[in-house]
Amino acid sequence: MSFDTLKFKMAKELLAEATRILDEGEFWFKKVPFTFDAQKYLLPGVVADWGKGVPIQKFKPEWIDPIKILQSYVTCEGRFAFVFKYHFRFLQHLSHESKMNLPFFFLKSLQKMSCRVKEHQDHTKKSVFHHGLIKLIISTVLQKREKTWEHFLFWLGFKTEKEDQS
Repeated sequence: MSFDTLKFKMAKELLAEATRILDEGEFWFKKVPFTFDAQKYLLPGVVADWGKGVPIQKFKPEWIDPIKILQSYVTCEGRFAFVFKYHFRFLQHLSHESKMNLPFFFLKSLQKMSCRVKEHQDHTKKSVFHHGLIKLIISTVLQKREKTWEHFLFWLGFKTEKEDQS
């Protein structure tokens, strides 16, 4: 990654350090096959249609809030009415059925986002996500260099809240 004079190598180890999430578990990303029991999460009698996704109201009540949190803060795709096959992999992780390496997942997700932004720079506003994660990573790199987030913003020419108040 490069922000003018702030350069660093994006790696799962940096993500683990920034998020304080252990760098352990299965290396997994979307579309990699995995086995699971969908009925553990779905209401009785519901048959999953993987092409269209499963309507969220077809899930057992105890899984609806965790799914909404995953969709909002982890997978960030914005399609909240439907749950897709890869969401089940996260449910396996949350239920301790099968541990996945979250720093690896986040690295792959950021790499995918970066490619999309580079391919379609006119869609940057719609394509950039994981804002909080990006700030955590930059803050971690800055801290190692004994710099602050405010210094970083000033460095790039942004006004900070403190400057706006004076």
